[in-house]
Amino acid sequence: MKSVWTAVIITLAVLFLLIFASCKDTPATAFVTEVPVISKQSTVATETITSTAPEPTPSLTSRSPTQTGVPTSTSSPTLRPKPTLGPTAVVLAVEQYLKTNGNCQPPCFWGISPEKSTFEEALAFFNHIGGGGLVKENYKGQVYFYTNSFRARNQTLPVDLILNIQSGVVQSMEIFVGGFYEPGVTREDWSAYSLKNILSSYGVPSYVGFAIDSPHEPPYDTGLVGYTYVLYFEQTNVVYFYQGGQIKAGNIIRICPLSSDEYASGLWLFLGKNPYGDFKQWVDMTEATSLKVEDFYTRFVDGDEKSCIDLKASAFR
Repeated sequence: MKSVWTAVIITLAVLFLLIFASCKDTPATAFVTEVPVISKQSTVATETITSTAPEPTPSLTSRSPTQTGVPTSTSSPTLRPKPTLGPTAVVLAVEQYLKTNGNCQPPCFWGISPEKSTFEEALAFFNHIGGGGLVKENYKGQVYFYTNSFRARNQTLPVDLILNIQSGVVQSMEIFVGGFYEPGVTREDWSAYSLKNILSSYGVPSYVGFAIDSPHEPPYDTGLVGYTYVLYFEQTNVVYFYQGGQIKAGNIIRICPLSSDEYASGLWLFLGKNPYGDFKQWVDMTEATSLKVEDFYTRFVDGDEKSCIDLKASAFR
């Protein structure tokens, strides 16, 4: 049976391990420029980069929930300098971004758009919300920058970002948002990245796939399994992973992604060209169900907590 972690690990594991092995917490007001730091656990060099460049203010557009195309921006961001926020203001800002995504036009994250936003604009924004600058990593000939974790909701909702920079422009982004299972955290706290809002923002996906965790062996088998689904939007080069769990195993596995009663763990969002190259580790939705991607979109873009999908367990063996 296919593990929900297989596909995610292939893309993220090595890079995140290298990054966070060398990561040290940086206070929001501590800015260091051009100072290489070599980790004892890793041979990857890191340096914290900061800037006084102004923050990008993206052009905003509205969107119908059933619209399947993504509008193209007709104006460039305007620049407006902002001071670094204090600790309390940072938490409030992050909480708001998790609910609105900064009201920026997709594909984007918190006002940063792949192939449009410059490195200096991204750097200025993260300085503004207390990110302590961006830490640089060189990995397999690529230049990556990552942030220290932003946290919201009483420090229980971590947000981690990795940016791939080429020629001074953000080429791609990898975002992880977790802690959904923490006490007091509700789906409203990260509503910008709910399935319904992702479908509303990006339209009908090009691909939908699923993976199911193998049940535990007795005596640890609880009859519950975890699952992950992936949505790929080819037109906008966006991949969305969602990890859920604690659903009843059986010949038919029913998942209800919009239900507030369903366990959720976290999500990954990839923005940019070739953000994720291979879906062979996943079971195509047409193999696990009788639905097509258009059916999936229709069912959940305007669905409610009772909107569910039944997966054939035999497809995962």
